[in-house]
Amino acid sequence: MLLALFLLAVITLATINNLNRPVNSDSERQPLVSINTDKLLWSGQEEGETVAITQNVVPTSPSKRYSLDVGLSESSKLLNGSVPLLPTLLPENTKYADVYVGPVVIIAYSSDPAADFRSSIIRFAVTLNNRGTPTTEQLNAIMRTGDELFRYGDIFGFVDPNATTGWNDGKVVIATFYIGNLHYIMTASPPVAKDDVLSVIQSMKP
Repeated sequence: MLLALFLLAVITLATINNLNRPVNSDSERQPLVSINTDKLLWSGQEEGETVAITQNVVPTSPSKRYSLDVGLSESSKLLNGSVPLLPTLLPENTKYADVYVGPVVIIAYSSDPAADFRSSIIRFAVTLNNRGTPTTEQLNAIMRTGDELFRYGDIFGFVDPNATTGWNDGKVVIATFYIGNLHYIMTASPPVAKDDVLSVIQSMKP
């Protein structure tokens, strides 16, 4: 559990690097469209192949990579039988979906075949949430200036529209939220914007 929490923190680690990097203009944004997940490809060659990130300042445990359907089945074993919800809206150029199962489950969407999840357009890191959905006061205590709370039915969390991570060059949007007994951290790379992220979260279904 401690390893999973450590890796989840690494995945979403906010840094102060490149905060002044220009963000892509709205004209470059891809519209969100309803995606037929059955038609999404995956980047791997063999179900369960090992993917390790070696060029990173923080050591990362290898993960097993799967196609979407197989990966969801495998991820439920790590998540005590729970299956992560998936978005039904994604950027129009989304063509690939990969599931990485390790100490943390990562569901990554990209426009091209990916060497690993770092090149995704949108990704979700999913872990078990054994403490229950936090209160507004608890989230306010960990939010930074500029973060915004949101609630859509049973989905509750906050979004940081100007985050950076140790694996992305420049600004990204990060949303932290809770659905049932699962904790999600969504990372979206430019040109995906905050409003897109919130629309994607609202579209999530079993």
